[in-house]
Order: sequence, then C-alpha cells, then structure tokens
Amino acid sequence: MRVIKSATSQKEVGFTANSLNSKYRLIISGTPTFNKLEAFMGLMAFMQNRNLRNEGFLYSLGFKPEEVAHDDDCLWGVLRKFNPYEVPDDHSRACLRCYAQAMQMYIFNPLVVKTFAVQGQRMAQVLKKLMIRRTHSSKLNGRSIASELPSVQRLTFECAFTSKERAHYDAAYADTSSHLFSKNKNKDSVEWNTTTYRKLCLLCSSLGFLYLLTYKATKLAKTRKTMDAHTILMDLRAGQKRKGIADNNQISINKFQNINNDTQLILRYHCTGSPKLRKLLGILAEIVVLGQEKVLVWVNNPAQSEWLQQVSRYKIPLRYLTNPRLQVLRLCGIDALQLRTDLRQKEQDRMIEDFNDKADKVHVLVCSYLVSCAGLNMQKRCRTTIEYEPPPNEATRTHEVGRVKRMGNPS
Repeated sequence: MRVIKSATSQKEVGFTANSLNSKYRLIISGTPTFNKLEAFMGLMAFMQNRNLRNEGFLYSLGFKPEEVAHDDDCLWGVLRKFNPYEVPDDHSRACLRCYAQAMQMYIFNPLVVKTFAVQGQRMAQVLKKLMIRRTHSSKLNGRSIASELPSVQRLTFECAFTSKERAHYDAAYADTSSHLFSKNKNKDSVEWNTTTYRKLCLLCSSLGFLYLLTYKATKLAKTRKTMDAHTILMDLRAGQKRKGIADNNQISINKFQNINNDTQLILRYHCTGSPKLRKLLGILAEIVVLGQEKVLVWVNNPAQSEWLQQVSRYKIPLRYLTNPRLQVLRLCGIDALQLRTDLRQKEQDRMIEDFNDKADKVHVLVCSYLVSCAGLNMQKRCRTTIEYEPPPNEATRTHEVGRVKRMGNPS
C-alpha cells in the first residue's frame, strides 16, 4: 500500500495498481489518517471512480456541455462552479465529493476554506462514504471485538530524587519555568514555548540533559555512528565545563578515572541524576531478563530515544553477570533499538518484523509518540508498554496502548 498511497509514485507496482481497470477497489488499513496529505491523496486517487473522467457520466448528472472542460480532466470545469460539499448527501452529484481534485479545491485550499471546522465537516462527508470502520462493539463470528481484546492493567511508579539531585533540579527548573508560556505575536493569547518545554522534558529524564541540549535530531543523525553510552558521558562532562558549573554542583564524572571499559561505572554515572532510569532498569530486568518478554518504551524526544538505546545496549563484561548485586546490569547487553523517521522504510519494516517474530532480537524497542503510536501491530511477542515520558494527551495514550492491546496478544 505504501507505493499506492504515493500520489506521485512512478514505481512499477504503484503505476500498475493504479492502472488496473477493476470493477471495485478496496483498501484495508488500520491508519486511514496519514502524516502527509500526499499519502492520503494518493489513496484517494487509487480509489477514484474512473467514470468521473468521462464526459458522458457528467452529463448524466445534469451538467451542461459548456460546464464540462474539454481537456485531459473534464471535471475541472465542473468543479470551478460547483461545490459538491454544499449539496445533500442523497443528491446525485454528491458523489463528486470523493474526487481528489474536489478535495484539493474545497477542503485543503486555505483560500477557499477558512476554518478547520469546515474542513473537518467536509472530510467527514468524504470518509463516511468510504470507510467501513470496526469498533469495539463490532462483532466477529458472533462475538464483540472488545471481548477478544486483552485487558489493560496500568501501574504508576514514583521515582524520587536524592536530596542533591533535588537541589540540582530545583535550580534548573527555577531558571526555565517562567519561560514555559508566552504571549503570541498579537498579544491576545498564551502559547507554549516549545524550546523550554523540550528542556523541561529532557530535564525530567535525566539532569544530565541540561548540558546536552544540543542533542537534537540533526546532530544525532551526524554523530549516531560514533555515539555510545561512554561518549555521551564525555559530552556531559564537556557541557558542564563549558557552562562553568562549580565542582560541587556538577553531576560528578571523575575526570581522573578511566571509564572506557568499566561498564558498571558507566551505568552508575548515567543513573546519577536520573531516578527514572534507575526505576526503568529495574522494571526491564524483571520483564525482559527474567520474564523473557519484549517491551515498548515511549518517549517524546529523539535525544531521549538515543540515550535510552545506548544505555541499554552497552556491553557488559561477563564477570559482572555472576554478581547477584549487579544483576540489573544484564540489561546493558540486551538488544535495544529505536524506531526513527530517518530510517529507510525497509529498515523500519525489518526492525518491526524482528520485534514481532524473532525471540532473540530487539528485546526493547524505543518509540516516539509522534512517529509510532498509530498504525503498527506490535502485539505478537509484547504485552507491555512503558511511558518513560507521558504522552501529550489521552488520545495519544489510547493509540500507544493499542499497539499491543490487540487480538493475538501473548497475554
């Protein structure tokens, strides 16, 4: 379906599928709303009624010859003077609503449609004609879908700062919280300061992020090949030095220690300033190491995703695994990957396939709410999602939980 939904695709499969002279065209998808308008319009073009390009069909709807444009697309002339979204649903010309060009002209054109409310109303007119939607109350083989879905148990864990960490956090928070909201350009409403919001989110993940704010998607893409849990600590140490942080206020990383191969020490430094990470490692030890199950971890920012992957994947010398007190360190050898938008589609597909089908690969998959919370089936070997950061709203949470709350879940 990916090659079909690209409206400009010239690939052989997409071109062939769109050229088939079939009587019916059906699309089965768990994600009718896509990230890009182009993808949605590509699907609409695939579903297009071929009669709409036929002058005789337009005449049968009551249009006069002078209203029909005599060029490659005879519907253009009709649409210039006729808005199909303003007629009743049972009107013979209402079928023109589903034409891709009608949608471009009367739904997605900001010069014609001034409000989102009108856009939403017109999109509803289109979708209710096209979508066969299954809900929890829908039935399969006489049983409601809801009765077949696994139940959900939600646990909330409290993560406490040490007194020193609390003082560090309070100082950083006081420096940023007053900038979280600001008036817009017209001074008539208040809006989020997204830079400050990102800073506070990262700060709640680990106090070290206060000195790693340059870890943005563009930089991560350039440095990812050479980055690991050790180099992150070196960046943290350098960031504190650049800011001139006094020694007694630093997240201490002893500059005289050689930590290159000391995994225990590396993990300890990463856990310093991050009660969330300390709690997460304990949870993953129980679920992944002892329970041999897979886990989805959800975050908001690329920096969090990269950091969690590197900390989880860092290799551990075998001697540590024999020490019961260091059992949680086994986590540093598990296969943890992150699902990112900069990956090619084949790479994303392979990662999801390994997570779903292969017991010995991708034990922990770190995902972003904005990238992966809709349209993916992750339930084959996974029944647990961890919100390392809370989702932006309840609708997103519903989608996130829905990646594993599906028929076929191992629970």
